[in-house]
Amino acid sequence: MSSLDWDLRNIDELCTKITSGGTPSRSRPEYFSGGTVPWIKTGELNDSYVTDYSERITEEAVAASSAKLLPQGTVLMAMYGATVGALGVLSEPATCNQASCAMISDPNVCDGRWLFYALLSDRQRIVSLATGAAQQNLSAGTIRSFSYRTPSVAEQRAIAEVLGALDDKIAANANMAETSALLAASIYSSIITPGSDVLAIGEMSTLLSRGVSPSYSDDVDAMVVLNQKCIRGQRVGVGPSRLTVSGRVRADKILQLEDILINSTGQGTLGRVARWTLPFAGPVTVDSHITIVRIDSDRANPTCAGHALLGMQAAFEEMAEGSTGQTELSRTELAKMKVALPARESQVALGRRLRTLQELQNAMFAENETLAVTRDALLPQLMSGKLRVRDAEKTLEGVL
Repeated sequence: MSSLDWDLRNIDELCTKITSGGTPSRSRPEYFSGGTVPWIKTGELNDSYVTDYSERITEEAVAASSAKLLPQGTVLMAMYGATVGALGVLSEPATCNQASCAMISDPNVCDGRWLFYALLSDRQRIVSLATGAAQQNLSAGTIRSFSYRTPSVAEQRAIAEVLGALDDKIAANANMAETSALLAASIYSSIITPGSDVLAIGEMSTLLSRGVSPSYSDDVDAMVVLNQKCIRGQRVGVGPSRLTVSGRVRADKILQLEDILINSTGQGTLGRVARWTLPFAGPVTVDSHITIVRIDSDRANPTCAGHALLGMQAAFEEMAEGSTGQTELSRTELAKMKVALPARESQVALGRRLRTLQELQNAMFAENETLAVTRDALLPQLMSGKLRVRDAEKTLEGVL
């Protein structure tokens, strides 16, 4: 069976309502104080269920603005700017701003999660349709006109269940990894007492240096170079990385396990911290927007020191120097910062405990990469009807 046997329906036919949100007046700060209603911005659309919100608004704000309350299961798509085409599904009733198109599926003809996957599989084309000189835009009218070959609701649900099983496992792994990270932070902070050892970062480091100025290359022997986008949520993701000529990278700027990486320029990402704990197939470095801190194991346990610096991220963020848009984290000032450490005799045992939790996190994220590859392979096959659900379920047996 292929999608040619399915009816062609546009988004307008698949939904009971297609709308956008709104922004309550910022001149009324009480609208954003103590609110309980999630208010979602396009930067929070993560191609999955939306569960994290930077802001909530009050019911009065909803009533006084165009920020409509949308039901659980509503599919959101970013219509403007750098996030155009990003998707999310509401995990609970929520509102959104005017930069999102909200699609409420008609349960008689469309399963909401299937609609999400239909749009996800069509993303490349959708983004190509965005137009505008200053910023890329998708109009609500354009989104309404998107058409998809649509199987029965029962088959839509079966397709969504297969793909959703993979995404649900990815989300569960991510939650487990986050819980592990929070536990590690809690264990470390509980060990620190007023009498704990204190060392300056410069005193306990064998290397405190910015990375390289890349000479980008696609040569087979080019080296992976991380940039600021690679450091997020206190972990390193190599997805946004690029390649640089390896011969121009000093040996000491090739990352070693337990190195600490600190974003050191610009707004928005400055001060983010992560530890390099990933076993990687080849050498990796960082660009000049990131500072490498390499701990002297004779002065401090590298794992313990790394967790100490993770806990100092807020302090690093406040150290920005320079004019707006060109802020920097001074290496000199960074070297002076004092770090509270457990007593030296307890650091080795604590380091082992923290490493065990880190290994769990690494395992969860490694499994997620495999799951994501499987999902991305199944997505176009299932949405086109080229792969039957029962055959896709057999594939899942090997990964779930």
